[in-house]
Amino acid sequence: MDYHRGSSQNLGGMRRSTARARVALAALALCGLGMGARLPAAEPPPAPPVPQGTSPAPSGPRIQFVEKVHDFGKVVVGEVLRHTYAFTNAGDGVLEIKEVRSSCGCTASAGWSKRVDPGQGGTIPIELHTSGFNGPVAKQVTVLCNDTSQTNVILQVKATVWHPIQVTPPSAGFRVVSDTVSNTVTVLRITNNEAAPLTLSPPESNQRAIAAELKTIEPGRTFELVVRPVPPLGAGNVFGTITLRTSSTNVPVLSISSWIVVQAAVTVLPTQITVPPGPSPTAFTRDVSIRNLGANPLTLSKPVLDLDGVEGLLTEPQPGRLFTVRLTFPQGFELPAGRSAELRLESNHPQFRVIRVPIVRVPARAPSPAPAVRPVPPATS
Repeated sequence: MDYHRGSSQNLGGMRRSTARARVALAALALCGLGMGARLPAAEPPPAPPVPQGTSPAPSGPRIQFVEKVHDFGKVVVGEVLRHTYAFTNAGDGVLEIKEVRSSCGCTASAGWSKRVDPGQGGTIPIELHTSGFNGPVAKQVTVLCNDTSQTNVILQVKATVWHPIQVTPPSAGFRVVSDTVSNTVTVLRITNNEAAPLTLSPPESNQRAIAAELKTIEPGRTFELVVRPVPPLGAGNVFGTITLRTSSTNVPVLSISSWIVVQAAVTVLPTQITVPPGPSPTAFTRDVSIRNLGANPLTLSKPVLDLDGVEGLLTEPQPGRLFTVRLTFPQGFELPAGRSAELRLESNHPQFRVIRVPIVRVPARAPSPAPAVRPVPPATS
């Protein structure tokens, strides 16, 4: 009985030892794996797919500017501003600057680089004329080149134009009728924008027909320049300049443009009457308009013609101001070549006592030359 009991105890102890050994071996295996063993490396993520239809980098000339907008800041009116735009050919073809266009006559460019090799640079010089501007100014310049990605490149120049001495309006202009110029005047206001008081010399005009007088409104600050035409004036245009010397170092001489357009008191349209060479197959008419721009109403006599069979009818759509003469030429009328004729009317205007309108013949067209006849070569047997 004791023997069997001891055998059972030994057998149980062996089983427990075996189990403990298995646990120990498993622990050792796990410990070794944590300390020295390495897991298999992870597979790298797949590369993203290449988009379909992707084109290679563009080739050819490529223009790149250091700057496309240049601001000169505050400048004095009358200055000529100059700036040079720099660019580089970043492509692999020869860059050609075909043209440089300015947005107005105040901006100009000349002497720009015409051909630039890859990797090289070029320049485009720009001028901005500030005369006639006041306050902020922005002008564009268009560069035309053979860069297919930007064939037209827009450059811009900016400035703030300052007037040390402001003249409003900037010029003195007149549109007058020859017999009504005595009471016509234009007043220009001269304002000093500088801190120091301004002194002006008496105005001088380089035209006898234009006179100017200076008046002080606020000493050192505000003045008026009164400009007037001086009769007698003939028909036509008169252009002049009025100058004043100033105490300003920015504007030592003030130059003001002046002009006069003198219109005749009586105008006639057309200035001559044309008739066909004739004889005319049918009767025809011609109209003449007479307009009075003078101060007094105009009166006209009946039209006088030195042509047989031609009649003239005078009407007055605007009494004393607008007249119309309709001439009726009969069928078969012909003005002989070299013959002079005219329409005559008398008026009450002292400068236009007699109004004359010549009647002239339209030259006959020369007949077209007959087409040349090409000789036919004889037939060969």
